[in-house]
Amino acid sequence: MKGYFKRSEVVQPARESRMTAEYEQNYAELILTLNRIREDWGKPLIINSGFRPDDTGRHGRCNAVDIRDFTGDFYKWLIKYLDKYGISVEDRRYTPTYVHLDREKRGGIWKVFIPY
Repeated sequence: MKGYFKRSEVVQPARESRMTAEYEQNYAELILTLNRIREDWGKPLIINSGFRPDDTGRHGRCNAVDIRDFTGDFYKWLIKYLDKYGISVEDRRYTPTYVHLDREKRGGIWKVFIPY
């Protein structure tokens, strides 16, 4: 499969030193998932935010990204395939200009979730 994303789109060079072995494993799994999604979507995707080491949530473990989506088209397409890709996404009402996706189940399932 083609690699559509540069590492620096998920892990900014200034944050490289904060990557642990666990985060590297998370990154490897996340980038495979992102490339599968991008391949199937068939259109370019822009990552707004990736690894944020000071974040105590999924971004801070290199297990989430935010992808630009002003129209909602990507979100509408993606929510049909949560199980296929092994992802959860934040409800669009809370992120109207981007899709937050991560590789962590909620209540034992992949789902659209409400933050908080």
